[in-house]
Amino acid sequence: MKRFIGAANGGFALGDNNGINGQRLNVDGNSYVAWCWNYGVAGATGGGTTSTGHSQSNIDTAFRANALAGQSVLTYTGDSNAGQGVAHGLGPSPHSFWVKNRGENDNWYIYHRSMGNTKHLHLNTNDNEATSPQAWANYGPVSNAFTVNQAGDTNENNETYVAYAWEQVYGYSHISHWIGNASSDGAFVYTGFRPKYILWTSTTGSESWRIIDSVRSPFNQATLHSFVDSTSAQADETGLDILSNGFKIRTNDAHLNGDGVKYVYWAYADVPFKYANAR
Repeated sequence: MKRFIGAANGGFALGDNNGINGQRLNVDGNSYVAWCWNYGVAGATGGGTTSTGHSQSNIDTAFRANALAGQSVLTYTGDSNAGQGVAHGLGPSPHSFWVKNRGENDNWYIYHRSMGNTKHLHLNTNDNEATSPQAWANYGPVSNAFTVNQAGDTNENNETYVAYAWEQVYGYSHISHWIGNASSDGAFVYTGFRPKYILWTSTTGSESWRIIDSVRSPFNQATLHSFVDSTSAQADETGLDILSNGFKIRTNDAHLNGDGVKYVYWAYADVPFKYANAR
């Protein structure tokens, strides 16, 4: 029985999986949601080539980068040295990058500019932001590379890693934060577009990673939450209003609006005309 996702022109194909060995990608009668990013449109740079000789990097990195959309996916092999640069294939310095050891059961390590250059989150847990282990070098990412340390989960010798880099692009993506006020009249978060997808978590308070999108929640309030750091089914909870130029928090619940709590987010546009593919 096939239990995989395969690439297909204009999308992806599922195998005939019906819950075999815990793999549940195509169970009869179940409903699913997927969020996809395009790394191969016309004008993309770095199309799968190997980057060598970077002034900020001693680690060779294979990447596919869509510089127009500010996003890249890359792989590298660790060397256990401190402050090693990893080329990401984007021009500007990324607002966020995610790193995962491909061969070990290690945490995802998440950098977000709003937390500063020393801190990280774990995508697979609800841990608060932390500086230990020291996953990054203190000076943060630059236009050619981001840095990893010999902390074990980001740069272990001869271990292989995958990483995703995200640069904020006007009219397409917004990567920032808001501060909660514990009121049903919560923050208005300006993005400059109507979001289709919002991923967020708190940096303190041990809240889950959540996703709201305008496909499953086409009307306000948008209340269908998916959880990234757990296997829980989606939940219908108090949420937010998706607006033409951002989103508005409409609850005092801690998952969105704890008093004084910082929430970091990644938002992507519903109709990003400036960066849409020609048809």
